Amino acid sequence: MDSTQPFAGPRGRFGTGRSEGVAWINNYTNGSVRSEVMQRTPKFCSRCMTDKFRTGLRAPRLADLHQRRGSGPVLSPIQFRKTSAEFHGAFRRSSETGDTAVTLPLLVSIETAWLALLLSDWLQQTGEMSSVKVESVVKEHAQVGEGPVWEESEQTLLFVDITGQKIHRWNAATNQIQSLQTADTVGFAVPRRSGGYVAGVGCSIVAVDWLTQKVTSLARVEDDKPENRLNDGKVDPMGRLLAGTMRRDAQTAQGKPGSLYLMKSDLSVTKLLGQVDISNGMDWTADLKTFFYIDSLAMSVDAFDYDSASGNLGNHACNHGNAWSLTLRFLSVFVRYLGNRRVVYRLAEGEGIPDGMTLDANGRLWVACFNGGRVLNIDPATGKRLQTVSLPTTKTTSCCFGGPDYSDLYVTSASLGLDQSELQKQPAAGNTFRVRAPPPASASPVRGLL
Repeated sequence: MDSTQPFAGPRGRFGTGRSEGVAWINNYTNGSVRSEVMQRTPKFCSRCMTDKFRTGLRAPRLADLHQRRGSGPVLSPIQFRKTSAEFHGAFRRSSETGDTAVTLPLLVSIETAWLALLLSDWLQQTGEMSSVKVESVVKEHAQVGEGPVWEESEQTLLFVDITGQKIHRWNAATNQIQSLQTADTVGFAVPRRSGGYVAGVGCSIVAVDWLTQKVTSLARVEDDKPENRLNDGKVDPMGRLLAGTMRRDAQTAQGKPGSLYLMKSDLSVTKLLGQVDISNGMDWTADLKTFFYIDSLAMSVDAFDYDSASGNLGNHACNHGNAWSLTLRFLSVFVRYLGNRRVVYRLAEGEGIPDGMTLDANGRLWVACFNGGRVLNIDPATGKRLQTVSLPTTKTTSCCFGGPDYSDLYVTSASLGLDQSELQKQPAAGNTFRVRAPPPASASPVRGLL
């Protein structure tokens, strides 16, 4: 990745990478952002380095930071050698004499250069977005906030609290929230063309009349698996619903108990995929030829060929003669199961567990990472991470674009599973966040179901 180029977001930049990092570094010595840098890099403060000198432990070398991915060192080769020599000279003298005071001024100056190099390297490698504004807008403190959907006609954000058993509608203009209580866990809620919503409650796919608060069952799945429930669901551009299941207590699941289902306008339900751990995020390319899918415990974002005519995984239309019909039918079933499944992006250690996701107008994925406190922007064409949006809570769950011009990225989160100490450190856990960055982003309007 060329770190000097703007990171491409939906129809424009969404953070600018290295240039912002350099500006941040240049302001470091004036103290305005020193505390923030020190908080982000607590292992590399003067006191920590001094402690390493006193104890004789090996401190990280500038040479370690010099060997990195990117477009070259921030320091010139001469500056690098000079700073490195000064650093190791200070380390040697301090280790021999045990007198850290005489090296402290030098350490402070070296620390500045060291942190500048470290921070620039970090920005280049992670795509951390320092210019975006993250604000907590829906302070509902959901147990497991999930499935955000922007309703363009109403300018409202629809989302669910899975274990809190509620469907929420938040009005961005008035900051008012309306809620509907469900009889069981609710994995998703999506708008319906004829009005109201379709939701996944327990193992039932139901119709919701928001005005009367009436809930009507449309179909059921997995009656033979009472320990399962519906999880994430989304509507394809043709108006078909795809919804997946998982075990209610994922930690006790044995094997792969979940599946992915397709529901058409005639309310027929077909299993598309079995052997799933936790069925989660999904979206489609603009041409409807590719379906992106997340089975969370696989720790990857996968892609399938998608048949837009039928909603099946893979294009299996067959008009061949009778001689090959039996063989081709067998191959069709085989291909239908596999759907040319391939890994688009495999999450690295520390990035969290892939959860919900959305696609921007440039065809790039935005993946919320549970227990990772971030949203990853991924280019599915190259399989590379372009940027990272950090959130003030670890249990980020899903995301969608919204707002009048779709310039906002809304991110849901969970509070369930955090102990009292963690909740004190993450008071916004369970809230829904809005991420903004100029210039405006854009995404397709919300798709209606059936």
